[in-house]
Amino acid sequence: MEHNTEEPGQGDSQPAEQHQPTGEPRVDEALQSLDELGSLPVSAHPGVFEQVHASLQEVLGELDLDPGPVAGAQRPQRLSG
Repeated sequence: MEHNTEEPGQGDSQPAEQHQPTGEPRVDEALQSLDELGSLPVSAHPGVFEQVHASLQEVLGELDLDPGPVAGAQRPQRLSG
């Protein structure tokens, strides 16, 4: 198994895919952090992933505290039985 040990800017690199806005500024900001991975050495990636994960957990945790409806979302229909 071969690992790529090249530094940023070396070898074959494809442009980072741009993320569609989610409507939640904190989620959008976290996802934008992922777009910067291509310019960072691989050794810095875990720190970025941990930061993004923590940010997304925080947003999801707040959703758990606020059970109100989400704009545009529909609640699943309950089956009567």
